Amino acid sequence: MKKNRLAVGLLSFALIGGGVAFVVEIGGPATAAETATSVVTHHSLPRVSAAERAKARRAEIAKEIAAALGISVSDLHAAVKNGQSLIQIAKAHAVDPQEIANIMIAKANARVDKALAHGRIDQAQADKGKAWVVKSVERKMNHQVTVKASDSGN
Repeated sequence: MKKNRLAVGLLSFALIGGGVAFVVEIGGPATAAETATSVVTHHSLPRVSAAERAKARRAEIAKEIAAALGISVSDLHAAVKNGQSLIQIAKAHAVDPQEIANIMIAKANARVDKALAHGRIDQAQADKGKAWVVKSVERKMNHQVTVKASDSGN
């Protein structure tokens, strides 16, 4: 009896491709102990690489910056690829460059705070990380992409 319930549970697990498979009762009620040992659990969330998570964070930040500038993300990307810094882009759209910097600083600091809250770093590391964030954002605000001749489609 116990084997039938386990087999049906495993079959259900295989058919749904992950997630939580519950035992389907065949031939009468099971005891609580049988049910507890018969349930197969599996996390079905897809694994996402660190690079994919970083790409998603960059896309989210670009979306917020573009919204603050009143332009589309594709226009923001085009301006950066054409060699403009974020400071130049902000000024061209009559936006204070510090507003753009604040968006990036807030996002990065939120990640530092989350790491601190989850115990992955201590307060000293968080303070050091937040100081680094400010310097990093300053560099990014002034950074201009240089397009090589081979990248320009020639």
